[in-house]
Amino acid sequence: METFQPEWSSTPGASIQNIIDRRNITIDDLADLLGFSTSETLEVLSGATCIDNAIASKLANFLGGTEGFWLARAKQFDE
Repeated sequence: METFQPEWSSTPGASIQNIIDRRNITIDDLADLLGFSTSETLEVLSGATCIDNAIASKLANFLGGTEGFWLARAKQFDE
């Protein structure tokens, strides 16, 4: 039996966007929470900036999940 292995994936930014949409958090608010500029935040959302340990820690603190979750989410997308 074959297992389902999709040939697509979404950016970690899509997960972040879903969370902030559900919580009615603006990009500017998220930028303030993370300590980033709006443009830096948009780079994380678009995938132009990779999620490293520091970003993963901030995402976990403010959006939930764990640092490991965000790092794994980024790795999954990269692969």
